[in-house]
Amino acid sequence: MGLPLFVRNKAFIYRGLEYEQIGAFTERIQGEFPQAKLLSYNMPPDDATKSSSDQFIQICAVKPVPEPRPEFEGVEIDERVLKYYNNNNVYKFIYNRPNARGHTDKDNEFKNLWIERITYTISSPLPGILKWFEVEHQSVEQICPPQNACETVHNRTKEIKNTVSHYRANPKDNIQPFTMLLKGAIDAAVNGGIAMYLSAFFTSDYLSEHPEHAGWVGQLKLHLVTLTNLLETALDLHGKIAPIDTLPLHHMLIDVFKGMQNKVTRLCSSTPVSALALASLPAQLQPGHPVTPAPHPQTRRLRSCH
Repeated sequence: MGLPLFVRNKAFIYRGLEYEQIGAFTERIQGEFPQAKLLSYNMPPDDATKSSSDQFIQICAVKPVPEPRPEFEGVEIDERVLKYYNNNNVYKFIYNRPNARGHTDKDNEFKNLWIERITYTISSPLPGILKWFEVEHQSVEQICPPQNACETVHNRTKEIKNTVSHYRANPKDNIQPFTMLLKGAIDAAVNGGIAMYLSAFFTSDYLSEHPEHAGWVGQLKLHLVTLTNLLETALDLHGKIAPIDTLPLHHMLIDVFKGMQNKVTRLCSSTPVSALALASLPAQLQPGHPVTPAPHPQTRRLRSCH
């Protein structure tokens, strides 16, 4: 027998409990529908699954898209206030599905890493009277590789900027989160870092094959220069407040950063950025525009099938 009619073949956005991980959330939902089978993939269910007499549930984490707040533009806003508005009174949520296209470069997966971005709009804002609301509308957008890189660097820049502001005001706080953040941004051994973007997109071959991405590559140059300048400031602060036992790692980061800075300066200043190309880019990725907020860890999308 299928699921109840009020949830059958529908999608819902749930707001989980405080600090609830997706594994615990999944167990809780399965407890409400003990006969349902959990779909382990993130692709939309096929027609056979939807029309089956069995019960199926599909769960994934989504990111909130807060409503624009023009009154915050160009104003220094307390991080706690921003965090509140980023996760409250929200109608829209996004889910990013990685999608590698064409020949995959084993040495640099960023070259062909497209993102299929699904935007869900619900009937009432979260949080609300209920912990969940049905999805009323959804749209799909394809994010090209350099655009995806722009967003990643853009958000990392915001994270580092907020961290620098925090440690300037609270220099005696535990420095480990600051150190790990810098290591993740600078040390290529972590995830390839900036070096992978430089080798992926700043070549004549890439632009010859993908001339339609020239605007995003130009924008990526601006973001990398901004991030590099901020990292220099962050390292200076880190060196001033780091305990003695952290200094060897700090000096290693400085050495790695100098090499990265030289590469960024050389590659990002070799080709001028087209103003026309930048003008065609979305406002949220133009220089100086606020960064898309980080995801709320307790927001889930649930899709039910018969």
